[in-house]
Amino acid sequence: MDQLTQDHRADLRAGCNHYENRARFLSREGNIEFVTLMAEACGAAENSLGSLRTEERQAAHLFLHRVLQLKDTIIDMNMRRVYGETDNPFAKPQDAEGD
Repeated sequence: MDQLTQDHRADLRAGCNHYENRARFLSREGNIEFVTLMAEACGAAENSLGSLRTEERQAAHLFLHRVLQLKDTIIDMNMRRVYGETDNPFAKPQDAEGD
């Protein structure tokens, strides 16, 4: 886990990109939105991947992995809400009654 492959780093980066893109123009002052908090935390965690301290690198890796899982879970929930339980790539959105 200490030496992350470039592909694995790119996967972790995808989770952060999701939040950073959504928070791009949001305020960083006062009561910030959740996506802004996640974007800021991602930046700090990515910096910690280069730490000399093993524990810090491991904690950063775990955090970024969980951010990626959260992003994937939210996307899955939204897709199921719109398209239902189908795996059909040609599915049409359901109407308000779920039909």
